[in-house]
Amino acid sequence: MAKKKKESFFERLVKKNAAQENQTKAPKKKSWKIAVFGGLLTAAIATGITVPLVVTSLNKKEIPALDGTVSVGTFKTLDGKDLPILINDFKDKNKSWDEMSKNPDKHLELVFKLATSYLYDLESKGSFEYQRFYNASRKGDEDEKRENIALKSIEELQEKYKKQIDDQKRNLKLQDGYDHWEEKFKSYLSTNFGGAKNEKEAIAYQVEKSIKTDALRSFRLVNYSLKNIYKRKAQHTIYEIDSKGNPTNVVLFNKGDLVYPWFEKNKNYFETSDGETMSFMTDSFIMKTIKQSGKTIKTFDDKYKSASKFIEEYLKNNDPIITSQFTLPGVVKAQKNNKWTINEEMLKKLIYIWPFKDASSNAKFSYEMVKEGFQDFDKFVEWSNSSNLEERKKALYWTTVLSKLSLDPSEVKNNWGTKGISTYLSLLNGSDDDVTTMLPLIGYGDNILGTHEKGFIDDKAPKEIDLFNAFKEIQEDIVKEIKEQFKNSGASTEDISKLNAKLDHNFASASTQIEKQAVASKYNEEILKFFKNKNNENKQGLYAEKLNEIISNRLAKLFEHKGEKDGENFVSSVYKLKDENTYILLTKEGIKLVKYKNIQDFQNQWAIDPSKPLTELEVIMKMIKNDFAKEHEDFVDQEENLEKIRFGILNLINKSLSSQEYVLDKMLNDDDFKKYLKSQTNIYSNKDTSKQTKYTDEDIAKLIDWNNKKMTWTKLEAKTSLTKKIEKFAESTFKANVIDDFKYIDGEYVSTKRNNEPVSKLFYSSVDKWLRLLKG
Repeated sequence: MAKKKKESFFERLVKKNAAQENQTKAPKKKSWKIAVFGGLLTAAIATGITVPLVVTSLNKKEIPALDGTVSVGTFKTLDGKDLPILINDFKDKNKSWDEMSKNPDKHLELVFKLATSYLYDLESKGSFEYQRFYNASRKGDEDEKRENIALKSIEELQEKYKKQIDDQKRNLKLQDGYDHWEEKFKSYLSTNFGGAKNEKEAIAYQVEKSIKTDALRSFRLVNYSLKNIYKRKAQHTIYEIDSKGNPTNVVLFNKGDLVYPWFEKNKNYFETSDGETMSFMTDSFIMKTIKQSGKTIKTFDDKYKSASKFIEEYLKNNDPIITSQFTLPGVVKAQKNNKWTINEEMLKKLIYIWPFKDASSNAKFSYEMVKEGFQDFDKFVEWSNSSNLEERKKALYWTTVLSKLSLDPSEVKNNWGTKGISTYLSLLNGSDDDVTTMLPLIGYGDNILGTHEKGFIDDKAPKEIDLFNAFKEIQEDIVKEIKEQFKNSGASTEDISKLNAKLDHNFASASTQIEKQAVASKYNEEILKFFKNKNNENKQGLYAEKLNEIISNRLAKLFEHKGEKDGENFVSSVYKLKDENTYILLTKEGIKLVKYKNIQDFQNQWAIDPSKPLTELEVIMKMIKNDFAKEHEDFVDQEENLEKIRFGILNLINKSLSSQEYVLDKMLNDDDFKKYLKSQTNIYSNKDTSKQTKYTDEDIAKLIDWNNKKMTWTKLEAKTSLTKKIEKFAESTFKANVIDDFKYIDGEYVSTKRNNEPVSKLFYSSVDKWLRLLKG
């Protein structure tokens, strides 16, 4: 009797689905193609932007998915091993490829799972070799062999999770008896393993879940200390091994050879000034066998290990930006006839004399500390890296100024006045405060960022104001008012003289820090009394009328300008601080100082030769080096906070390059993966499924096309979503008609600084640029 042929996963899958055809189907879910198209169409009408023709080709009817079905199968690697793959929510598996083209998401999800399985297999094998070479390069005085480097194989993971599930099954049998355990076991599988209906599905689910992070190691940058790893040499001959783990006759490394020859100074690792070695690479273990100097060696595969390629890809689609901010008291009027509101507690602190650091310090008011200390974030980075003790102290001292005087949130005050390096889109997706910070970039375009030398059209330039001189005048007027009120109170000549001496804060006879601080404290006490002991009825202290006269009216005079009608006064969305590359925004929290820096700014600033600006990659490298140095520097106790002055660029990059679309973009254009994919069965082929038709070049071309369109859609969806957000923000911000460089004309808000262009259109085109869709 002929031996019955074992059914493949795909044959079992088709049969299983045939049995499921009559199951109740879940309600339709809006696909990414339909949802985004609707939003884009609305945005296109509103903004006058032409939607690309590719949109129409994706407006397909979606086939409903099965309700919560989880199926499992295996796929063979190039060396014949079975790897499991879990397929969620597949619907009518007998549909042909052409019919299923109406919902390409499912194809892409399946191929992504194939890609992660393929990559994990490579990572697992590479990690085994890395561990083998590490142990073969141990010197006699080193500790025991490392056995915790190599990743578990798929088979080992399957066995691990099978044991866990078997243990639970056994426990349930003991607890509930053989008559009742099965229902609880089914519930356990379904609840804990993504709706699995049996043990095999549960194991596959858990394997797939556990391998994803390690499968995507090549899509994750790291910069750790290499110590002496790149110097490790073979302590004996290292041979290549076969698929069963047995050594062959092929010599990979002779005794004394470097076992990690991939490492190259100033390319994939760098030495810091204090002797540390910083890696510059992805987290991948993947290796390849190559010929070098006439011999066979095994080394890291640059295709997966190179950090430079990774960052260059990131910069094609992102434009990092870092903003520094400091918010001062003074909230613009909410309506035309309102008064400015003042945070009196913070204003009081601003006109205090700042504490003396030492006997040699000069007296300064708090607002002067802000004026002199407010810098771009990279200036604090520079000071913190300096060997000059005074510069390091300046970086540390700024944290005290922020904590005492800034109205910004804690995340900004605790990070040298910045939310860290970010992107345009993440800021625009943030809070209203973040969107307000970005408004000048929409209203004034390239003149504010990157290409400052372009300059503004004279009558369109932001108004330049001397904000700190206004605070100086407020301080002086308050001192005059204190003297005047005290004089009119009937005080004696002697008492008036004593008060005047305190308020005039004469430091001529003060030589020590304690003596100087005593003079400052007497002045500060009188300021405190003036704010604390206010009485509107008796017109004492900083009573309401006097507050308006000295403070609110002065800020109004500084920021407001007359409109066309008598009595109309407006403010602008952005101002420029006198003699500084600092912009001023009027927010709900107060008067915000902002500095902007993008990669292009750093290209010129950090160049040793002004005629040879750095590349974007070199800028990113400098940021990474700074962060590494901070992490490994030994700071004395009083300087520990300096360790926190980091750009955080690696975290930003790593967040963006592990999405399904990006991974597939790389893998579907990789010749080795395409070869692997063509060895896998295409379960949606419109050919006879019993023959397990493989993926073809035509299929892969379709997958690439779908994934490209989906990446474009993701960007367009982000643009549409943000356009709606900015329109909502504009409505809430400009409806009071207090800001006149954004006006409501013919049913929409327009920028008077940009030839009455609609805000939505300006925003839409700005995001288009920021997404680098126009960058080739």
